[in-house]
Amino acid sequence: KPMLLMATSPGGRGGASVLAAAEAYFPRLGANIAATFSLPSFNDNYSEKSGITDPALASKLQEALSAFSQS
Repeated sequence: KPMLLMATSPGGRGGASVLAAAEAYFPRLGANIAATFSLPSFNDNYSEKSGITDPALASKLQEALSAFSQS
């Protein structure tokens, strides 16, 4: 199954450890990791009203969504 893995955290690494663990684990269960996305510093980069506020991160999310939808 194709998967889009996403993680976030209040810190600057954006859940990188959890994301790396998931990337290593899910293929063993037959998953095809189509894309990943990490949102660091959640409180600084996300607004309930606007979504992702950093344009570069918003673009990376769109790229990940596109890769996932094409898989």
